[in-house]
Amino acid sequence: MKNKTNPLSYGAFVTKNGTTFKIHAPNSIKVSLLIFDSPEAYTGKEYEMTKNEVGDFILVLNDIGVGTYYGYRLQGPLNDSNIIIADPYTKAAVTQNSMRHVAKSLIVDDSYDWNRDTWIKIDPRDLIIYEMHVRDMTTHPTSTAKQKGSYLGLVEPNQNGGIEHIKSMGVNAVQLLPTQEFANVEVPYKDETTPVYNDWNPYSRNHWGYMTTFFFAPESYYASDGTDTPNAWNGTDGRAVNEFKDMIKSFHNEDIAVIMDVVYNHVSNYDWHPLKYIDRESYFRLDENGNYISHSGCGNDTQSENPKMRQLILESLKYWMTAYHIDGFRFDIGNLIDAKTRQLIIDELRAINPHVYILRSEEHTSELQSRRNLVCRLLLEKKKKNKKRKKIKKYKKTCDE
Repeated sequence: MKNKTNPLSYGAFVTKNGTTFKIHAPNSIKVSLLIFDSPEAYTGKEYEMTKNEVGDFILVLNDIGVGTYYGYRLQGPLNDSNIIIADPYTKAAVTQNSMRHVAKSLIVDDSYDWNRDTWIKIDPRDLIIYEMHVRDMTTHPTSTAKQKGSYLGLVEPNQNGGIEHIKSMGVNAVQLLPTQEFANVEVPYKDETTPVYNDWNPYSRNHWGYMTTFFFAPESYYASDGTDTPNAWNGTDGRAVNEFKDMIKSFHNEDIAVIMDVVYNHVSNYDWHPLKYIDRESYFRLDENGNYISHSGCGNDTQSENPKMRQLILESLKYWMTAYHIDGFRFDIGNLIDAKTRQLIIDELRAINPHVYILRSEEHTSELQSRRNLVCRLLLEKKKKNKKRKKIKKYKKTCDE
């Protein structure tokens, strides 16, 4: 299959003579592009960008291309000029292992030889889906994978776990827990000096990935050079991009479809997330006092009904389908995405691949209630059979609710 990647509206666009940088920031007065010599650099060479009539800032730099580290400084009523943000449309992110998830964008060559690879076509009624965590499949000490905890380690042949284990179970689809670049260092537990009080996770890491930072970039911690050393940098050469594609291709070679668990209803709550520092009023739902609304329970809800947030969601999904050959998506708390955007997702994704798999989880409270209802039905059935009321007495309040 010839790799026809869905075009993006924003980001860094490399040509033979240089690169065009484009970011949407309609409420900003001034935006500067910073070019860095290294991931660790605190300062870089700064270039002022030009704003057009629709709020896009654009700059063309000659002799700048693949391998360049960059970021943006924004000035305006909704911006903090002291914080350098990475590009929200970046295809590869270089991130520091810290609570703030400090990041830079990296320009990569995302071309790839897919050979004859294409999407897996399975009747949805015949799908056997195995939900899995990329790192957990090979990271145990007993694993015989050579590159434990990585995209490549997951699909190594002749191991005792990973893809060999998945094949042995007879499943025909895997659902990857979130693999878009996410904030993976947690806020210190019950530390009142931190900007967000963490009373939910006593561990130092956000293991599951439901705190997305970059919607177009694969998680760099799962690359073959990934590290969890505090304050170290992941993604410095962008290898996660091709290694992720290698993983997809390997699953497809075994006729196993790949479904991504994606989180568009909220973003990471405590890092320097670009959308928060570009235009929080456009990308997030706010109350009358300007505070984030949090029906997700995660500190903020994105405003999917806003044209620019809707555009980002749609372009992100289509990019993963075309650039990475993803077969389908499972939407975390899908009900928080507005109805119009949900329908556009179905229509536009099926226009690319009519057989795309689209799944969603329920909104948190509904999901919990569904579980309670199931428990109640089972208990009531048991009650009818054995007439032993004492066994269900403690569940009466839950069932009545």
